Amino acid sequence: IGKLVYFSLIVNISSATGVGAIVIRGLPYVAFMWAACSVSHIDSLTFSGIPTAWVVNATQYLTLMQHTSNSSQVGIPMDSSFSVMVSGAYHATV
Repeated sequence: IGKLVYFSLIVNISSATGVGAIVIRGLPYVAFMWAACSVSHIDSLTFSGIPTAWVVNATQYLTLMQHTSNSSQVGIPMDSSFSVMVSGAYHATV
């Protein structure tokens, strides 16, 4: 709708070899600014915080984050297999 992009996605990974925080690429347009998203399902990931996802400013991807006990945000680390469901909206640059 105009420059507002709505999305809902399910990612199922069965054999990953990556390291570091989880990044999901492939959003259709470049984001104009950061946007918080809803994580409605996570399975088979090891982390101790409250999950969230952020569309990253000036990119076409989002990153999975966790709020820790000291209120900081850090990435949710990659695991060899997992599934996640994320939905949200962001303002595109086009």
